[in-house]
Amino acid sequence: MQLLDFLQLVASSLTDHARFATSESVTQSASAAVSLGWETVLVAATDSRDALDRFWENELFKKPRWVDLMFWTRTILCLLGALLLIYEVRARRMGADIAVRHKRVLAIALSVIAFGVYFDFGNPNVRYKEYYHRHELYHY
Repeated sequence: MQLLDFLQLVASSLTDHARFATSESVTQSASAAVSLGWETVLVAATDSRDALDRFWENELFKKPRWVDLMFWTRTILCLLGALLLIYEVRARRMGADIAVRHKRVLAIALSVIAFGVYFDFGNPNVRYKEYYHRHELYHY
């Protein structure tokens, strides 16, 4: 019974939020979702898509600033990787042990950041909509 009350509360709050939305289609889908019950997720997804579009409109994500930020992020990643490699070799020569867990966590974190930087963290203001052209796969 508590779950049903919670879902009704979520549906009513989404309907109230949709009333203030500027798009007529959001309001129509909100009323349809309330009548069907389980489709309230559709309203949340539509609203989050609008929020995501507004997120990328921030001045930080415009092409000139973003390209500079990614350049410095790539540079810092390269220098940090080199310094960590030097640190590991120096620690090994001095007989100090670095925990394998720490090395693994750092390697995973640097890899995730490097992967994100390669694709500009999915910034739609910088790259093509598909993020890379077909010829980038086949021209080598």
